Amino acid sequence: VTLRDVLGRRAADARTLRAARWLTFAWGGLSTGAAFLFARASGTVIETVNQVGSLFYGPILGLFLLGILLRGPGSAAALGGFAAGLAVNAGVWRLAPGVSWMWWNAIGLVGTLAAGSALSRVTAPAQPKPELLWRRGAGAAAVLPRVPASRWALVASFAVIVLLALLAPKVLGGN
Repeated sequence: VTLRDVLGRRAADARTLRAARWLTFAWGGLSTGAAFLFARASGTVIETVNQVGSLFYGPILGLFLLGILLRGPGSAAALGGFAAGLAVNAGVWRLAPGVSWMWWNAIGLVGTLAAGSALSRVTAPAQPKPELLWRRGAGAAAVLPRVPASRWALVASFAVIVLLALLAPKVLGGN
């Protein structure tokens, strides 16, 4: 996969075979090193995997929402927002160890959306492409972009998930 998709090599010659062997060795070493790091983790494997994933889940959702909800944020603004969301999560992880890793999803999401929307204002193209702009209606509908019902359904389901996550400890008797 690294050879074909990342490096773009398609030929089956001796040089490509040698590169494939070195890449296999490198990925094996990386995997073994990660296994030793995970073995020293204090929690269960599932918890550790979710902690590592929580560094990325919020920023990835933020990247997705930037593309759906904003007026053509552009790749530089979207990737900058994603990097900012990752940086915020890494900062919370290192500087605020008392914050549960379960909150990193929301924190990374907010960081990504804030930085991405701010960067989209700075890096907005002079003439945005018409297909990237939302159609606007008249009256009160002009305040909000006209979004298809399927997208509002996604936003509503996300809101329900957040609400359930906030209420679950109280309902289930946890902290």
